[in-house]
Amino acid sequence: MNMDNNNESGVSSVVGEMLMISIVLIIVAIFAASASQFAPQEREPSATIMVGSTGDSGHNVTLWHKGGDTLVKGSLQVILTGNNSRLVLYNQDLVVNNDSELRAFMPGDYMVVVTDEDVSGWDIQVVSSRSVLLFGRVED
Repeated sequence: MNMDNNNESGVSSVVGEMLMISIVLIIVAIFAASASQFAPQEREPSATIMVGSTGDSGHNVTLWHKGGDTLVKGSLQVILTGNNSRLVLYNQDLVVNNDSELRAFMPGDYMVVVTDEDVSGWDIQVVSSRSVLLFGRVED
C-alpha cells in the first residue's frame, strides 16, 4: 500500500486565514490602546457670576449666576478677605434661591453667602474644585 501525503493545499489556506485573523486582532488592540489616550479630559467649569449687594447689615453677600455651567454647591468655596481677616465658607453657608436644600447653582439662580461679619468692601473669590470662578469686591 502506497500512501501519498503530498496533498496539503487545504492546510495552507487554514494557516493563512489564522495568521490574517491574528494580525487583524493585534492591529485592533494597538489602535484601541492608542485611541484611549486621546479621550478628552474632564474640563473645568465655567460660569459668569455677578456680586450683588450685601443688604442693610453687610453680613450676607448675594451672588447671581448669569450664565455658563451648572455648579455643584458642594464643590464650591467662597473666600472673603478683608480687614486682616479671611473667611472660607462652604456648603452649609451657601443658600441657593432661599432653599438650603438645593445642591446646584444654575444660570438664573442667586446664592446668598451667610456670614457673621460685615464684609462690605472685602475681596471675594468663588472657587470650585479645579478653578477660580470669580474674583471681585463686595460692594455696600
